[in-house]
Formats: sequence, C-alpha cells, structure tokens
Amino acid sequence: MGTVVGLVSSIFGEKKGENNPTIQPVRVAELVDSVLRSYGNAYDVSFDMTNMSNMAMTGANSSMLMSDMTDDNNSVSGMDHMNMSPAMTNGDINNNASKDDSLASVAEHQSAQALAAKALEIFNKELRSAAPDEESTVFVSNIENGLIKLHNSIKDKASPMNIMMIAHTQIHPNLLEAFNLQLRPGG
Repeated sequence: MGTVVGLVSSIFGEKKGENNPTIQPVRVAELVDSVLRSYGNAYDVSFDMTNMSNMAMTGANSSMLMSDMTDDNNSVSGMDHMNMSPAMTNGDINNNASKDDSLASVAEHQSAQALAAKALEIFNKELRSAAPDEESTVFVSNIENGLIKLHNSIKDKASPMNIMMIAHTQIHPNLLEAFNLQLRPGG
C-alpha cells in the first residue's frame, strides 16, 4: 500500500526539486550558456563563448569589445573578478564591430534569439519575484536589464564579444549573487 501511495504521490504530487530555490536560476544560467553556444556557432567563432577567460582576448580581436559594458551593471561582483586589458576598458572601442563579423548560420542566430527570449520569459514568470531577500533586489534588477540587453543585442546582430560580455558581466554574476549560487567546478 505504501508503495502505491508513493507512486501516486510521485506522479500527481509535488514535482521533485520544486521547492529547491536554485532550480530556476540555474535553468536561466544554462539557457544563457546555450545562447552563447548558438551565437558562437552563428558567427563561427573559434573559441568557447561560455568560457569567461576567453574575454581577455587582446590584439586584433580587441576591436570586437563592447564600449558600454558597465552602463547598466551595478553589480560589484560582475567586474571585480576580471583581469581586463586596457583595450577592454577603452571607451573609444567601436560598439558596432559586428559589421566585421559575418553571420555564418541564420538558423543558429535564430536559435540564440529564441533561447534569449525563453530566458527572459522564465525570469519574468519565475525569478523576478523569487529573490530570497531584499538585498537581492538590486541583483535581480541587474539580471533583468542584462537579459533585455542580451535579447536586443542578439536581435541587432551585435558582435559575439558584446554578447559574451553581457552574459559574463551582467547576467551570470548577478544570478550568482541574487540566488546565492556557487560556480560549478571548472566553471
């Protein structure tokens, strides 16, 4: 009898992990990583866009960097942990560097757009009001701003480096702070 009750409860009862407050933030972080992979494939980039250390690219690739990477990022943790080259902080960098990049796959670009839209939808439905405490509201606001900027930048076909900067400086660090997440080993 206990087995039957357990089976019925597992089918119709509470979903496993539903009370785990980290499920949806991790889901959004994974969606953003999927956006980065699709966008990288769309522009046939030669590096892993999900690896934050690849943002330290300098030299010829520095022209791809975003000039306003801190405009709507109030998160202290978003920038503190990065070793940035002088080229990365130069306000004169051309923000329209995507003109030098050619779209290699329209389908991958559309996938990146859809994934970014889904991440924003999940945020709006399930994360906006799920901040664990009042101190987290600034981080939640930063996540929202980052997701909107990510979505709009993909729509506008921004450079891959701009997309990477939004994900790694505005979305991921704020998810970590707002929902007390831990980086996975090697991440």
